[in-house]
Amino acid sequence: MLAIFLSKLQSDPHFFVYVVVTVVLSITLHELAHGFAALRLGDRTPVTSGHWTWNPVVHMGLPSIVMLLLFGLAFGAMPVDPTRLRGRHAEAIVAIAGPLANLLLAVLAATALAVWQLADDGAGISPWRDNGREFLWVFSVINVVLAMFNMIPVPPLDGATVLASFVRPFREWLRSVREPSTFLWLLAFVLIGLNMLDGGITAPAAQVVNVYLDAVYGLAGR
Repeated sequence: MLAIFLSKLQSDPHFFVYVVVTVVLSITLHELAHGFAALRLGDRTPVTSGHWTWNPVVHMGLPSIVMLLLFGLAFGAMPVDPTRLRGRHAEAIVAIAGPLANLLLAVLAATALAVWQLADDGAGISPWRDNGREFLWVFSVINVVLAMFNMIPVPPLDGATVLASFVRPFREWLRSVREPSTFLWLLAFVLIGLNMLDGGITAPAAQVVNVYLDAVYGLAGR
């Protein structure tokens, strides 16, 4: 994976930049969405911890940014104190806010791409137009990937918190696990499994974006 992503810097520098910019911006907004939901539900930990900021280094940390540049993978964090949240399913609301933010970003980018394509139809070849459309495509797909991946019900992913909030046996099982490394092993197996799929998780994410684009073109009569 290391050689594959680094090779893009030489073979396709535009794509390398698109991925890095998209991941940094998307993870930052993902974490801020968690923080916004927590603040609305009574927990000011995102503010008191210094994470209520646009600075991606605060949300991702230098190790995550280095991983992104080397491997094309990254992670983020938003500190939240569940004991300060108001509401029975407050933790689930805070957890799902991140993936929903990614879906919103994907819809905005895909809509912008569709409108651009419709307005620019037959305008000829232009490098900046092609690069702009490719960036919107990459931005859309990666955000769908982030939303889908984060909803996998394996800690520390958001999907585990959401499922635990509504399914008592799953919640009790999470509490019964005494060794945190168990979740890391499960997550590693999930990553390996996704990597073994044809096209990984990116293939279904791209299909989702294509379906959305086709729907927009259909509404526009194209």
